[in-house]
Amino acid sequence: MEKLMIYLDNGTYDGAVIMESVASNIKAVHVKKEDVKNFSNELKKQGIYFLLIGDDEVYVGEAGIDSIENRIMRPHSDKIDSMWHSVLAFSWKNTISENELLFLENALCEYADANFSKCWTKNPSKENCNAKYRREHYHLNFIQLQACNYYLDDMMWYISIFNKNRGKKSPQKTVQSIIEEFHCKNVKRGAYGKAKIRIHTGNEDTRETILEPESVVSEEVSPKFPASQRVIGRRKELEEKGILVDRVLLEEVSFPSQSFAAEFLIGTSANGNDCWLSEKEEVKLRDLLI
Repeated sequence: MEKLMIYLDNGTYDGAVIMESVASNIKAVHVKKEDVKNFSNELKKQGIYFLLIGDDEVYVGEAGIDSIENRIMRPHSDKIDSMWHSVLAFSWKNTISENELLFLENALCEYADANFSKCWTKNPSKENCNAKYRREHYHLNFIQLQACNYYLDDMMWYISIFNKNRGKKSPQKTVQSIIEEFHCKNVKRGAYGKAKIRIHTGNEDTRETILEPESVVSEEVSPKFPASQRVIGRRKELEEKGILVDRVLLEEVSFPSQSFAAEFLIGTSANGNDCWLSEKEEVKLRDLLI
């Protein structure tokens, strides 16, 4: 992230800290409980907040309709209000929908469960804090999902900067990945297939791709691309095992990369990031590798 601006109220990271970048829609604010009212301008916004408890416990909440300031000063369940000593808030410079905030709250609860000794948030429950639940229950479109992945990256970046300068080890980002259904079709070569591909909030060059049964491979393999012999060899192997019969896969077959799976299917050079399209939204795999 570029052009990071950091404000230290007392010149150290033990006091109030405000971090902001022109490249992000999010501002990070860390203040002690007794100083919250002094930072109303920064906290009278929508956003996500961590109420820090002791040295290694946290409560995660969101403020959509209400502001972060009002929300953190309202009663919380259990004994949280008597225990938290400071807040690390992520406020939005522009508006964000309630469902996007709920999606992000869920992701940060998952993060907190993995990186703090205790997360006090009860809703969402720990068992529901995962990528599969988020994709199925918050009804975000592709643009919103893409934005939320960017927001998560920004918040993790702020946390890493904050922890580094306080001399603490930065927790590892543990927001889970999910497996999505994709399809690839080449009418000219008579090939069509479906595959399961794991989607991450971070990018990787290659990822395992599982080609599904009833996928139909091309009749011929072009000899003019680098992986042609590899494709021919894999097809022959599967034919001998009775897994590929009359160009149709009868079982799931795993490939080490999305591109090799696409080349196996269509019999010519292919970029898997462009060939595989999401079943739900007809979006290229490339656009989901945030």
